[in-house]
Amino acid sequence: MSLEARIITNCPDKSNRFVFRSNAHGIIGSCTQAHQPPKAPFLMKLRFRTRMTLTFATAAALTVLVMTLVSLTIAVTSTRVFYVERGLLLTKLATRNLERGMMLPEQVTRRVEDQMVVSALLAAELVAVAEARAQMSPAEISALFKRVIEQSKDLRGYPLVDEFWVTDETGRAYIRTQEQDFQFPLAPDDASQAAPFGKLLLPDARPVVQPLQARTLDGKPYLYVGVGGRDKPRIVQVGAGEPLVRSIQSDFMAQHMLQQFISRAGQKDAPKEMENLNLDGVPNLGRVDTDVTRMAIIAEDGRVEAAAGQAAEAGLPSADQEVVAFCRAFLQSPGNGAAMREFGSELGVATLLPNPEGGRPQALFMQHRLDTYERVLDRRVRFTMITGAIMIVISVLMSLWLARQLSSPIMELCQAVRRFGAGDLDQRITIKADREFQIMADSFNQMADSLQEQMRELREETQLRERMESELLIAAQLQRSLLPEEMPRVDRLELAAWNRPAREVGGDFYDFVLLGNGLLGIAVGDGTDKGLPAAMLSTECWSVFRALATPQIAPPELLYRTNNALHRRIGATGRFVTMFYMTVDTHRGWVRYSVAGHHPPLLAGADPGRVLRLSSEAGLPLGVAANCAFDEISLRLEPNDTVLLYSDGIVEAQSQQGEFYTEARLIEFLIQHRHEPVQELLAALWRDLEAHMGCDEVSDDMTVVAVRFSGQAAGTRINTPGTIANTPA
Repeated sequence: MSLEARIITNCPDKSNRFVFRSNAHGIIGSCTQAHQPPKAPFLMKLRFRTRMTLTFATAAALTVLVMTLVSLTIAVTSTRVFYVERGLLLTKLATRNLERGMMLPEQVTRRVEDQMVVSALLAAELVAVAEARAQMSPAEISALFKRVIEQSKDLRGYPLVDEFWVTDETGRAYIRTQEQDFQFPLAPDDASQAAPFGKLLLPDARPVVQPLQARTLDGKPYLYVGVGGRDKPRIVQVGAGEPLVRSIQSDFMAQHMLQQFISRAGQKDAPKEMENLNLDGVPNLGRVDTDVTRMAIIAEDGRVEAAAGQAAEAGLPSADQEVVAFCRAFLQSPGNGAAMREFGSELGVATLLPNPEGGRPQALFMQHRLDTYERVLDRRVRFTMITGAIMIVISVLMSLWLARQLSSPIMELCQAVRRFGAGDLDQRITIKADREFQIMADSFNQMADSLQEQMRELREETQLRERMESELLIAAQLQRSLLPEEMPRVDRLELAAWNRPAREVGGDFYDFVLLGNGLLGIAVGDGTDKGLPAAMLSTECWSVFRALATPQIAPPELLYRTNNALHRRIGATGRFVTMFYMTVDTHRGWVRYSVAGHHPPLLAGADPGRVLRLSSEAGLPLGVAANCAFDEISLRLEPNDTVLLYSDGIVEAQSQQGEFYTEARLIEFLIQHRHEPVQELLAALWRDLEAHMGCDEVSDDMTVVAVRFSGQAAGTRINTPGTIANTPA
């Protein structure tokens, strides 16, 4: 690294300049011919401190003045736009409610009809029970229905139904809450109001709902619902008169909703959508008056469907000719669905309102007061002007202080440079200032010390690297000591394994667990990432697995417990360990295994057509989530079956061209070498991997375990203890 700086000062004869050049080789000084500076303009004749003060004060004053004018313009424009948008938003919110509300009368009528069907069905059941079991007379049942109607009036002030009619099989009403006697017409060609109910005498007849219309009995409008008898042919009819139906609908009519909205417009409960808006002295529109003075619903032909309120000025009615003309013009050309216009000092907003009867849309008109607009605008203008004046005064004072602070370090720097130019090469510049001036002083001082500092840092980095390499070597030795040192001696099984980490330490591991009674557990695991973090995670998982592994615990239960213990330790770190664990019953040749997100091992038999993937549908990697379930799968080994357990580093080994080794190639290799001893098979596998990769350096941890079932009688040793090859050399 080479640092170079130039410090220029005057020579003693005043005609030349002495230049010091400092670099890694030392400090070199020489005199050069000084150039005569041109004549300075008037401002440059002033003191540096004075020039700085004038520059800062002028710039600050102009900036504040421009900002004040811009703020005034924005205040006038934004305040007007704010109130216009607020009126439009409130109108649109009311439009949504009215769109829904204008459909409510019909919906309420349908709900009343549904309830009357239920009442008729209950009445039919009641009549059947009263006649068959209670042996009640028609007069007693009629009195019972009358009491129900009267009691409902006492509870709610009005009944849900006005009358009940029950006929015999001829259609004559013999149970009724009215004094008039009535015979339902049964002729097929009869067109009277009561004729549709005659079909209820037929078996399995569906309920009949008749809209509000004049009845045959006396011509009064009634809404009737009828059902057939439960025990025998009869007509059970429930009726509601026009006053009852209209009274239920009236609470949901548009006129009622407008009156309710106007009556609440002065209350401090603005819509939720406006709660977060903020404007000067009006901090929250959720707690201010909504300013609605009048509302109206206008049809395209100018008909006023509903209206409420009146204009604040001149007491204009809810929907005068001016409002009607404005709404009709809007309906003829609705544009984007909203229109605005000033009505005196107030703002009128019209939006489209769908017609509940399916016709052309109507116009919803809402007029808002803008009397708070002037107050807010006046407040903003005065606040902006006062703030601007205060800021100008503050900026001038700050300019004076800043000019003094900036000029003082320059004088100190000049004095230090003069002493350095006089030959004091040990001179160091000390300036009590911030930022640029301090950087200038520090840069000069650092040139002399930079080389020594770099050498010291290099020595420290070398020592640190050596210490880390030593620690990684120890960690690698410790991790390898955790792997099995010898192959276990197991009847009917031939075992071999090797492990190759991508770095000094890795995240792959394998283990053999002697469970007794001819039962052997075999596990292969792979922790996320590579290097030391993966090794620590895998070691943690291996220690938990080893502590929990007993003959009594089946593979899925062992993985379940290991997963929960590991999840409690590592928490929501996003790290996990994949594992495959199986137990081999060497006496009977049965294999039971479970998979926790690991690559499925491969099974190849003596027959080339016997190739299996030991996979599982369920089983997340260990540590991802607590209480994960794992499947248990069993299969029976045939003589000379070979099971190959491996980590993803095997199939994901890449060639120089970036091609993966792939599971398909591994299967083909296993089929070709299935008759070789398992130790030779794994040695050949490493040679094949080296040929594929083109080198012996791996990019990901590799682990492979080979298990062969001989099928020979118990007691025959088919393999001898040997040291496990943790590298496939």
